[in-house]
Amino acid sequence: MKSTLLAFAATLAALSPGLGAAADVKSPEETYAKYPNRLSDLPAGWATTKPLRLMVCFNLKYPPNSAEADAFLKNMVRTIEGLPYGVKVSVERPITPTKFTYCNSLSFKDWASNRAYESSEAFLKYYREQWKPAVTETSEQLAVVDDVATAR
Repeated sequence: MKSTLLAFAATLAALSPGLGAAADVKSPEETYAKYPNRLSDLPAGWATTKPLRLMVCFNLKYPPNSAEADAFLKNMVRTIEGLPYGVKVSVERPITPTKFTYCNSLSFKDWASNRAYESSEAFLKYYREQWKPAVTETSEQLAVVDDVATAR
C-alpha cells in the first residue's frame, strides 16, 4: 500500500505553483474530495481558521539511534523550521504501536499556512531530495487543533 504521504505529495505536486494568494488556495473540501475525511464532523470554518497539526510517522532506511538517523532527524527539523511558513516541528519516538520508529508533529497557524508550506517548491525539493530517499514507510494524520475543548 502506498503511503499517505506519497499520495498527498502527488496531490500537492499537481497543484499550481505559487499558491500564496488566498483565492488560489483550494479549500479542504476540494483538497480531500477524493480521500476519506472527517471534514463534515468539524464545526463550520474550523478547517480553515484553526491551527492544524500534521503528524507523520515513519521508518528510515537507517538503523534507529545511528549517526545517519540522528543526522536525518536534525536536518529534517532544521530544514522544515527554516522555511518561511512558521512551522513548528517536534520529533517523537513511539513506544506503541511498534510499526513506526519515528513520528514528527508539524504545527501550522491555519489552513493557508499549511497549503503554502505543502505546495512550496522548497518543501517539494526537500521531499524529493531528502525525505523520499531516506524514508521507507509512512503514515500521516492531519488534524484541527480543538482549542475550545482544550481551553483552560
